[in-house]
Amino acid sequence: PEEVYYIQNNPVVEISDSHIKKVKFKYYNPAAKDVNFITSQDNWSQFTNSMTLNDDGYWEISINFKKGIWYYYFLVDGKKVVDIENPEKKVLRDIKEVSVVNIH
Repeated sequence: PEEVYYIQNNPVVEISDSHIKKVKFKYYNPAAKDVNFITSQDNWSQFTNSMTLNDDGYWEISINFKKGIWYYYFLVDGKKVVDIENPEKKVLRDIKEVSVVNIH
């Protein structure tokens, strides 16, 4: 039988009544050597959130976020990459284009 792939929107926000939500982010690049998740929640710290490469070539990380609007990007082998799977983007003065996650 053929394999079936289910595509999820990125990021995936858990459903809960809590004011803190776990959010899963994925980035596809099996050739990358190092991928970090950079977010406004951590004051743009570059090495706080290392992502893990899975067997399918996706880099993944789950992060807890408080309610609010947060900005992020991936640091891939030292280069900034916005999340192409997330259509929500914003341009910030110092950082330029970033992806947006809105936690309700």
